[in-house]
Amino acid sequence: PAWAFRMVLSSLGKVLMVWKTEIVLANHARGMCFASDKVHKMLVRAADTPKVLWVSPRPGVLHVQTPRPIRPELVGSTAYSIRAKEITYSFTAGDKVAVAGIVNATRQQRVPNGRGKRVPVPEDMLPEWFDRQLGPGMRISSLNTQTLAPEKGSRPEGQMIHSRTGFLAVGQVTDPGVLVGLLETGIGRGKRFGCGLLTAKGLS
Repeated sequence: PAWAFRMVLSSLGKVLMVWKTEIVLANHARGMCFASDKVHKMLVRAADTPKVLWVSPRPGVLHVQTPRPIRPELVGSTAYSIRAKEITYSFTAGDKVAVAGIVNATRQQRVPNGRGKRVPVPEDMLPEWFDRQLGPGMRISSLNTQTLAPEKGSRPEGQMIHSRTGFLAVGQVTDPGVLVGLLETGIGRGKRFGCGLLTAKGLS
């Protein structure tokens, strides 16, 4: 199929072709946003691939990135509407670019006489965190961040709560291949729980 040929092109390194899908949940399914593990399982099944990134920018709405189209019939009555579009990312060194997303920005905190634990990155340390995450692919010149409501999901060991930070970073592309790779894989932790998806736009 055509999408498989596009995936081969994407594998060459500096071009990424993905499907971006907006799913508006039906009224009876809006509670799924509070069970992010269930959302992820539904999307993996509907896209027939584990390579799924998604976020919920507002209650009842999912933004999803997949390497192939989502099959609407596998989402079923869960969705009120589904809109999909194929996006191509391609950059050259020196391009001015804006990158935005919702991420789980955390750091390891040492606990006296015990194991370390992951905690949200303090606001004053976020610029350094984003430099580490995005710096291999772009030089950030401006950064805006916003603390969002956390995502909740379940694991066998209990409920998981992931802090979320929305951001917009503007800068210059330094390594197109690396930046494309970051757009493909997302950044940060908690990707199964609705964090890590990025979008990018070239600026003239």
